[in-house]
Amino acid sequence: MMSILFTSLLRVSFFSTVYQRMEEGGITSMSILMLLLMLCIAMIIKGIIHFKKGSLPTDKNSRLINSIGLLALIIGVFSQLLGLISALDHFHFLEGASPSVLAGGLKTTFLPTLLGTFIFIIARIATTIFIWLTKERQEEGV
Repeated sequence: MMSILFTSLLRVSFFSTVYQRMEEGGITSMSILMLLLMLCIAMIIKGIIHFKKGSLPTDKNSRLINSIGLLALIIGVFSQLLGLISALDHFHFLEGASPSVLAGGLKTTFLPTLLGTFIFIIARIATTIFIWLTKERQEEGV
């Protein structure tokens, strides 16, 4: 009973933390990045299923995973730049903004870039593994 309660509390706190970070980073850009993450994971799973069935992951699938990862990185950097411009505009109008407010604003602008970079790294690792497995399977067939 206690473990079920602890597990349910852990799930609630995890999703509430994710939602809080999404709000901090900008709900629009973070939502787009989360959709790209789900799409990237779906394409990786599709490649794994193709590999398990005995066929090779397609080159089209690998290129699509790479494109999704790169798009996520670019959207993250673009969102950071928009956030920085917005934050600097606010600081320009506030006279004597404290360093803690500036640090909080900078942290907020880094969240989309962090998520975009995370998606990019996952995509590159998956593509590298698919290329490695494809070459290995082609060498076995020769």
